[in-house]
Amino acid sequence: MTSETPDDTAMRALAERLLAQTRALDLEGMRALFSPSVVFWSNVGQVASPLEERMTFMALEKEVFEELRIDDVRIEVFAGGYVQQCVFAGSLRGGVEVRIPTCLVVRASDGLVTSFEEYVSLDQIQPVVDAIMALSRPAAP
Repeated sequence: MTSETPDDTAMRALAERLLAQTRALDLEGMRALFSPSVVFWSNVGQVASPLEERMTFMALEKEVFEELRIDDVRIEVFAGGYVQQCVFAGSLRGGVEVRIPTCLVVRASDGLVTSFEEYVSLDQIQPVVDAIMALSRPAAP
């Protein structure tokens, strides 16, 4: 077993802080861990997005989840970043249960996340997408 370097320890601490803020759905706590120039990317849509766009999306996610857990977390640190495998699980408003296996590839510099790549199955995240889309639809008369 190899021991972690000080850089590895700092990267793992960043990963744990971001995980804790995400579990708490603390948007401002999350924002504080992102570089202003961070780039987000997801395999669903395959479009890069800047910080403000992603924060808007995360605020919508927060609205649609009645309860959110992040289970089965595994974090592997590498030089300049980390990989996090986990399962986002919980209840959406309206009672729909979701389990979304997720892989995150995160790069960081100077203690801030500079790149955040998210890999999920569209089939498994579709109920979340549908719930977010329903928020922006006008109510039926």
